[in-house]
Amino acid sequence: MDYVPNSSAFFDEFLGTAILVIGLLAILDKRNMGAPTGLAPVALFILVVGIGTGLGMQTGDLSVLRLYSFPPKLVSIL
Repeated sequence: MDYVPNSSAFFDEFLGTAILVIGLLAILDKRNMGAPTGLAPVALFILVVGIGTGLGMQTGDLSVLRLYSFPPKLVSIL
């Protein structure tokens, strides 16, 4: 995106990754209270959708990590 400087895009990706890691540790840690039985997938879905909608528009893609969205884009170009 032309209107987002590289430093802001990097910070958005860094923040999104940090929130994802902390959220995963909070939900899946056995020593933590975590999500109720059977609701861990729902909690993970809400976490990823929240990060994607909250931080995704600044970089022009709703993916949290560019690593996961780059290979499909590369294959589609070829």
